[in-house]
Amino acid sequence: MCDIAEAIRAVGRVQKHEVAVQQANIGRWAVVCAASVLVGVVLTGCNSSTGTDTPSGRIPTSLVMGAGVDGQVANVGSAVPTLPSVTVRDQDGRPLPGAVVLWAVRSGGGTVGFSSSAADSLGRASTSWVLGRTAGTQVLAALLVTGDSLRISATARALAPTTFELLEGDNQELAAAALSAPLVVRAQDTYLNPVANTLVRWQTSAGVLDADSVRTTAAGTASVRVTMPQAPLPEGVVRVTARLENGASLELVLRQRR
Repeated sequence: MCDIAEAIRAVGRVQKHEVAVQQANIGRWAVVCAASVLVGVVLTGCNSSTGTDTPSGRIPTSLVMGAGVDGQVANVGSAVPTLPSVTVRDQDGRPLPGAVVLWAVRSGGGTVGFSSSAADSLGRASTSWVLGRTAGTQVLAALLVTGDSLRISATARALAPTTFELLEGDNQELAAAALSAPLVVRAQDTYLNPVANTLVRWQTSAGVLDADSVRTTAAGTASVRVTMPQAPLPEGVVRVTARLENGASLELVLRQRR
C-alpha cells in the first residue's frame, strides 16, 4: 500500500533539486553575460585608443594637407577664408574614413572651431580657424594619435591704424641751417600691432623737409628730417606736423639755437 506521507516528501525533494538546477543555470548565464560585457569593453577600449572608428585592420598613418589651406592671409582676430583641412591615409596610402584628427594652435593665440574632427567618407577632416590678435605668422597643427602631424601656417594682417604716437626727435635744439635728427612716429592698430605701408604726410612751419610723405615700415614707423632755416625765427620754433589719412596727427617742435 502506498505511503502518502513518503510520496509527499519525495515530491518535495524533486522540487528542491529542480530549483537548484535552475539556480545553477542562472549563475552560469550571469557569468557568460558578464564575460561578454567585459570583452565588449576591452574591444571598445582598443578601438578608442587609436582615436578612430575605422574599418577593421586599417590604421591612420599619414596626413595630406588640403589645397589652398597653407599660407592664407586674414586680418588679426578673423577666420581664415578657407577651412584648414587634411586627408587621412592608412598604411596602404588609401583615404581612411572615420579617422580622428586633432587640431591645436601652435603660435599666434588663435582658436579652432573643433579640437578634433572625424574624417568623412573621403578621408577628409577639417575645422575652422580664427587667427589671434598678434600680426605675423601663426601656426595650426593637425595631428593623429598614431603619431603623424603637419603644420598649417597663415599670416595675420594688422587692422587699420587707430593709435598714432611720437617715438623720437621732439624738442631738438638746432643751429641755423642744421639738419635735424630723424623725427620718428609710429602707427598701430587696436591691438597695438604696428601698421605697415600707411601713408604719413608731413608739414613744417619753416625750414625744409626731406620728404612731404612717407609710408610706414614693417615696424609701423615713418620718419623725416628737417633742415632748419638760416634766418632767425621770431619765436625761435619750427613746428612739424605728421598726419595719417584717417585724420590723426602729431606735432613736433624744433627749437632754433640763438
